[in-house]
Amino acid sequence: MSSESSFLESTRIDSTRARVVSRVFAAGGAAVIALAVADTLATQVAVVAVLALVFTVALGVCYNRVFS
Repeated sequence: MSSESSFLESTRIDSTRARVVSRVFAAGGAAVIALAVADTLATQVAVVAVLALVFTVALGVCYNRVFS
């Protein structure tokens, strides 16, 4: 029974990590689309700054959820 519960626990952790990785790739895709749509350098710099801030906060939240 112990091995079954440890397997279920590891599966839950792997599933959580997979969701984190999926969200990271989704955020990266959104960044690429936003940069492609931005037409001036100033707009691109602003988009990168905002996305970097959002991405850093989201990654921190996901990291805390996975490893807490």
